[in-house]
Amino acid sequence: MGYGCFVRRVKKSVAAVQTFITAAGGPWFVSPASIGTNNGQIYGEAILRLTALPAAAITLFGLSAVQVSLQIIPSGAIRVSALKGSNNVTALVTANPATITPHLLTAGTRHVITWAIDLPGLWLKLWVDGELALDLTLASNTGLFDTTRVWSFLATNTGGATQVIGTIERLRLWQGVTSNTITPPVTAPIKSIGGPASAVNSDRVSLGVTTGWTTGSDAAAP
Repeated sequence: MGYGCFVRRVKKSVAAVQTFITAAGGPWFVSPASIGTNNGQIYGEAILRLTALPAAAITLFGLSAVQVSLQIIPSGAIRVSALKGSNNVTALVTANPATITPHLLTAGTRHVITWAIDLPGLWLKLWVDGELALDLTLASNTGLFDTTRVWSFLATNTGGATQVIGTIERLRLWQGVTSNTITPPVTAPIKSIGGPASAVNSDRVSLGVTTGWTTGSDAAAP
């Protein structure tokens, strides 16, 4: 008499990725302190789904006075500018949207946008969904960003029409380190923002959090 062999398969549950939703009124995020002393090295990442392509340029990351600006334009292309401002005005690098046509963003699609700047190394790189989209050489410069400027995510520091509207999974920024590959620096980012919406909404100066970044309307849950 034979005996069958029974194997119980246990399905592992995978935790759902926490996200939050932005609208025309926010939220967007502004650093409560200026960039300060720096070595001109930056690395950033955004994972998001746009609700719709914008009617005009919107700002994904910015360092005030356009020291750094990553914008999404109506075509779905990403426009990158660096070192445009009243201090250290040595280069303006704006990507021609035609050069990144294969990497256009589309509404409703999950996109991973990664970017890196090394002012002393004279380069700027942008990856879209893991593929190198821009590899730019910067002009000779002081190697530093203006120390008085502040970071903003998902809009300029004043918000308004530059607001990114969509479902946001994660925003991360490294300062003082960078990487010339899609692999981020091994050190912790200076700021990481992600869902759930309740966590995003608690990161406010108005709620007594002195290091709060959240500005504008509350984030909504999916």
